[in-house]
Amino acid sequence: MDRTAIALNKNLKPVDGIKEVLDELEIPHCVASSGDHKKMQTTLGITNLLSYFEGKLFSVTEVERGKPYPDVFLYAAERMGVEPAKCVVVEDTPIGARAGVAAGMKVFGYAKLMPAHKLEQEGAIIFRDMRQLPYLLK
Repeated sequence: MDRTAIALNKNLKPVDGIKEVLDELEIPHCVASSGDHKKMQTTLGITNLLSYFEGKLFSVTEVERGKPYPDVFLYAAERMGVEPAKCVVVEDTPIGARAGVAAGMKVFGYAKLMPAHKLEQEGAIIFRDMRQLPYLLK
């Protein structure tokens, strides 16, 4: 394990409720991240979430422009075989929310650690408890 992984391992924990949400999720899902593949695999591995996203990790390193441009979300939608207008983005940053809106996707802003108004200003629908997500998706 490299130093970055060791440092992350001490503090990184999954978002409260995310495993239950992923267990009951019945729609295609993926990760479209500003991080590279190694970082995604490391963080998802440490939090025991990697198995939910095997073969469904998409990085800005695979597209021309990063967030706030919509490229990574549009790329993920294309690879998942879903029209952008039928996609939902779950974001916890204003830049990511802006990118999701620019992609023509509905954006849910997870405002547990980020001030809600910053996500809302970018067009996100705010929620604060990950366990709310399945109800928002209906």
